[in-house]
Amino acid sequence: MDRKRMISDAAKELGVESHVLRYWEEELNLPIPRNEMGHRYYGDHEIKLLKEVKEQKKQGAQLKEIKQMLPSLLVPQPVQPMQQEKTKVIPFPNEQNQRMEQFQDIMVKIVGQALKNHEADLSRQMGQRVADQVVKEMDFHFREQEAAEEERYQKFDEMVRGYQRARSEVAAAEEKRRGFFRRKRKEKN
Repeated sequence: MDRKRMISDAAKELGVESHVLRYWEEELNLPIPRNEMGHRYYGDHEIKLLKEVKEQKKQGAQLKEIKQMLPSLLVPQPVQPMQQEKTKVIPFPNEQNQRMEQFQDIMVKIVGQALKNHEADLSRQMGQRVADQVVKEMDFHFREQEAAEEERYQKFDEMVRGYQRARSEVAAAEEKRRGFFRRKRKEKN
């Protein structure tokens, strides 16, 4: 039975933060199922897939590279690339074997030719997607950096204002003290 986990449980199991899982889902276009209320839930297949994504990240792969590997990660068994060579034919009754081999050879040639014809389009589309992903990742990192800088500036501003308040309080106290001693001197005279 496929165990279903909420995002917090999946994040704990994978050893990452919940926002990382949401980010991976968005950037890799992962098909994470949702319940009736729209909440994500992670089954065994999704956990296995995310473990592989985490492992690839650990080995230094970027999300754009992992996204290209996704089709092989999503399918339980790796899909073999088509070859122009003669492939094994499913055995049929003796009289149909030769026809099926011919049919299979023709289909391999047709599919191979179709892939060659669309190779330029596929390359261009993949290049555009990679460029889009790079821009998204850079934007994400810039936003994180800007937020960290903003927080640092706010703390610095707070510290400067605290220092200014302390100086004005010291100055006010000093002025009070001087006024007190001036009155005492006038009273003595």
